[in-house]
Amino acid sequence: MVIRRNKKRKKYLGNRTRGAGDTKNRRGAGSKGGKGKTGKWRHKKSRYYKEIAVNVIQKSHIVENPINLFDINNYINGLIISGKATNDIILDFKENKDLKKYTKVVGKGYIKYKVHLKNIKCSKSVAEKVKEKGGSCE
Repeated sequence: MVIRRNKKRKKYLGNRTRGAGDTKNRRGAGSKGGKGKTGKWRHKKSRYYKEIAVNVIQKSHIVENPINLFDINNYINGLIISGKATNDIILDFKENKDLKKYTKVVGKGYIKYKVHLKNIKCSKSVAEKVKEKGGSCE
């Protein structure tokens, strides 16, 4: 223990501030922004946030991950080409691992097939386009 302390002392020899940063830093509480809880409402607010912000409730916002009708159409084309789908197509967004990440269908594009969309939010334009082809949004 003594050896290490001696090494530290020797390391700082010839160094003006001896590891304290600026020369003003070891004078008093000025370099700390005040003594104790001084500044907890102003310049140290981030340190005391939990203590002073007990009644603050942050709004949690849900981030929606949308998919377009154009992308759904391409997905269905792939299913038909691979032979996994027929004319009447049911897309369940909770069970299908490729579509699980999406939370909403938006109306960019068009739809060629009769499709039943389950377990997902649909915009008004999507609901209209799907119903025109004889499908449904649930």
